[in-house]
Amino acid sequence: MVETLDETTVLVIDDEEAICEGCRQTLEQEGFRARTAGDGRLGVRMAEREKPQVVLIDLKMPGISGMEVLKRIRQLDPSTVCIVITGYASVDTAVKAMKLGAYDYLRKPFDDDQLLEAVRGGLQESAVAAKESAPAPAMIEGMHHPGAIIDVLDRASRDPDFITRLTEKGSAALEEYDLSWDEKAALASGDIRWIEGRVGKLSEDRKAWFNCRLQQERW
Repeated sequence: MVETLDETTVLVIDDEEAICEGCRQTLEQEGFRARTAGDGRLGVRMAEREKPQVVLIDLKMPGISGMEVLKRIRQLDPSTVCIVITGYASVDTAVKAMKLGAYDYLRKPFDDDQLLEAVRGGLQESAVAAKESAPAPAMIEGMHHPGAIIDVLDRASRDPDFITRLTEKGSAALEEYDLSWDEKAALASGDIRWIEGRVGKLSEDRKAWFNCRLQQERW
């Protein structure tokens, strides 16, 4: 279950004051930051200003329709979780709204549990989608990174004593570097093919250790 935090903003756009107020009270009791708008135009302006994570949109409102509000809010920020509110007779319209990017719909009358389930479910799905679409970081704490391999090879190209330690101690000479077991093994054994597969083609200077290792094997 997604935890509710004060900074999580939910905007309710509905021309029925009772629905806006009821949703506001329920959401705030659960720790959400709730905002309300009584018509579509005001709702779009508030969405632009408040940048809510979740927006509840009544499909049947005077002026701008709920469907148009949905389109405009999705244009402002496609990651916004939109949940449409509909009467029984307009469920087909709610399904069309979901095809336009709405996460779910609430059919009037709905209770507090249904409201919170929809909001939490939308936030959870949004978090999963954001995680899946995020670019892989260059390095995450606790993970190894190819830069450490380059550091070892650069040092070996200019420090004969370091090459001697690599020759005598193997992977034990690499303890000060943030390397995985596979990386240490490849460096200690002089596996240039594996290393270049990980970091790309090496310059001649960076091949100094591998050339030395090859000479040892020939000897």
